[in-house]
Order: sequence, then C-alpha cells, then structure tokens
Amino acid sequence: MDLIKVLILTLFTTFSSCMSGSIYINGDSSAVNAEVYVDNKLYGLMKKESYKTSNNEIYYYSSLIIKVTNGPHSLKFKSENSKYLNIDVTLQGEEYIFIDFQKMSIKR
Repeated sequence: MDLIKVLILTLFTTFSSCMSGSIYINGDSSAVNAEVYVDNKLYGLMKKESYKTSNNEIYYYSSLIIKVTNGPHSLKFKSENSKYLNIDVTLQGEEYIFIDFQKMSIKR
C-alpha cells in the first residue's frame, strides 16, 4: 500500500510541476516599485536592484519573478506615478519580459 502512495505522490508532483511556469520580469529604474497584476490580482511589486559598472557607477533596475500556471495570463503594470502597461502572454514554461515606463514599452 505504501508503494501505491509513493507512486501517486510522484505522479502528482511530476504532473503539477508541468502545469506551472515562471515569468521573469525586468525593467529600468522607472519600473522600481511598480505594481504587477496577474489576471487582475495584485501579485507584487517590482524590486529595486543594482550593480556597479566597471568604472564604479551604480546602475539601478527592477525585477520580479512570477510563478503561475501554464496557459494564458493578462499582466498589468502600474508605475509609481500611475502609468500603465499591459501585455497578454500564453505561458509554456518560461517567459522573459522587459518593461520601460520612460518609453512606455514592453519587450519580450
């Protein structure tokens, strides 16, 4: 009986991992603290990140990783000064998105 439970658990874990994916979102400094909505529900805020260039200048950008099920999703981004960007994606594992509120653009 324990073997059957292990097999069922293994199948469930394998199947459910095939059903989910990740959306990797990056943006310039204008996207820091932007609200991110997935299917009209607030998912989180774009986090402030930084790195130092070779000449010791600090560059700021934003990032967020979203874990959702595979399939169609509507993403909406709201900047701190209430600018909006929208995109529809059909997730199949991984998606990479770059948002820029200064240029009001989304790139994939």
